[in-house]
Amino acid sequence: MKATVTAGALSSAAGWVARIVPGRPTVPVLGGVLIEATSDVDRDEVSLSAFDYDTAGVARLADGVLTVDEPGRVLVSGRLLAAVAKTLGSGETPIVLEVGSDGRCAIVAGRSRWDMPTLAIDDYPAMPVDVDAVGRVDAAAFVAATERVLDVPNDHQGTIKALGGVAIEGVADGPLTLVATDRWRLAVAEVDWTPAPGLEQVLVPAPAVRLAAGAVAGTSGEVELLASAGTFGVRTAERTLSTRLLAESYPRWRNLDMTPDKKGHSFVASSTVAVADLRAAMTRASVMLPDAGTLDLRFTADGVEITAGGDDGQAEHVADVAAHDGEEVVQRLNAQYLREAIDGAGSEHVRLDLPSAAKAVLLRPCQPDGTPLPAYRHTVMAVRRTDAASVAA
Repeated sequence: MKATVTAGALSSAAGWVARIVPGRPTVPVLGGVLIEATSDVDRDEVSLSAFDYDTAGVARLADGVLTVDEPGRVLVSGRLLAAVAKTLGSGETPIVLEVGSDGRCAIVAGRSRWDMPTLAIDDYPAMPVDVDAVGRVDAAAFVAATERVLDVPNDHQGTIKALGGVAIEGVADGPLTLVATDRWRLAVAEVDWTPAPGLEQVLVPAPAVRLAAGAVAGTSGEVELLASAGTFGVRTAERTLSTRLLAESYPRWRNLDMTPDKKGHSFVASSTVAVADLRAAMTRASVMLPDAGTLDLRFTADGVEITAGGDDGQAEHVADVAAHDGEEVVQRLNAQYLREAIDGAGSEHVRLDLPSAAKAVLLRPCQPDGTPLPAYRHTVMAVRRTDAASVAA
């Protein structure tokens, strides 16, 4: 095998594919990346592939291929390949990939050369075939939706595996919905899509969703969503990823969804706050955070008063509100959870809706006047307050 590719194309492809390679492979060949070079009358192509029996990824270098002088395939260490590719930069420098008579794979960049031992390619498992497309979605919108939910999944050290996944749902007459919950939080992100029959709901491991987002990041236009029995994936012109689904049943998340138009949920107050002001007040108060990492928030027409600390010291800071409707409400919230919910909003203002029982907060991006913006909502469960202040409140 001998092929010449650009440094940027090789570095990008190797960096993404290497993320699929397991850190401690059960068998040595699963620690490898398969490099394949093909040539026909229409075009030359070089691809990099990785497979760990659960997740398979293929990165095609596409326009990054300059020539394929000798078609062939070779299996090299994914860790070494990624380390070498990282030094190559993102430019158009020609990089030669060549398998010599000694069986080693050489990477040559100008006057630099790396010789890597190869793995037993005959022992490498066959890559799964592409699964059927079930719809198309804008790449940037899909990546944004994943970023809004990926802080939430937590499988509690494997005891509740379903909570380590992201539920992805799509129907013909509605949005593509990504959902994540750890029972303390519920993040819901929605995005427009062009459906085809066959998706409904799939439960995808959170690390695979992150890989899927990486596969389509930077792609302009739409990408294909893939699904078949037990498999979900994404496909672009340059990359394909498919992964085995979690077999567990996902919680009935709509029963947890506190959106006001959902049956059975009502609120006694809502506050609209500028994100910058809320973050600044939280940052100042968080200097005195106790080990539990909780903040007390008092929502009033005069502002959101944020208190942190205890007997060893206390901090109070107030974030101005753009609007407050309803009663005065006090909530105790996990500071990290609230920050992540705010980060997911991606807006200059957020609206926090508060139920009559101080048990949760519904956060949504909104206009300065409090009008909610679609496509994202995040419920954060309150921490039980058992101190005297909670009784007084």
